[in-house]
Amino acid sequence: RHAFNKVDLIILRDHKSKKIIESIGVKHTNIHVTADAAFNLPQIDTSPLEKFKYEIPRSINEDAFKVSISSRKWNHHLTKDGYKNYIHAMAMTADWLINKHNAHIYFVSTCTGLSGYRNDDRIVAQEIIDHMKFHNNKNTKIFYCEYTAQELSVIYGSMDLHIGTRMHSQD
Repeated sequence: RHAFNKVDLIILRDHKSKKIIESIGVKHTNIHVTADAAFNLPQIDTSPLEKFKYEIPRSINEDAFKVSISSRKWNHHLTKDGYKNYIHAMAMTADWLINKHNAHIYFVSTCTGLSGYRNDDRIVAQEIIDHMKFHNNKNTKIFYCEYTAQELSVIYGSMDLHIGTRMHSQD
């Protein structure tokens, strides 16, 4: 609170963050909620990615309804079964997309345990797949590489739908 009240400007990416800042007693008058800065990253040419990351763009079926999902392990659920319910809901959503829309589901993680981060969202993606009814090697895939924010933007932008659990996936 003390540090926040001493700065000239506070820029937040969502209204929930603003409520948290206000709830801890920050009385700063120059607080603004704006678009997540990650959305301003420049697009990059995807052709160099083909040489280094086998997963894109060759593995994406351009004729299919393409859905990317970023999942995550979250330990702050309101109920004891929150994480289990999350896995079940994501699996049911992916199954519905495959069954009703013949979708191809691509799990593309923003956090992979590399660069010192302790969680690996690809493990969560595999848990979701393990709970799905309609998955197979043709319609579900986990992207295993480590991607920059710009590369993720290109991947997500090539999809027909993105279901995001992590930040930079929301509005």
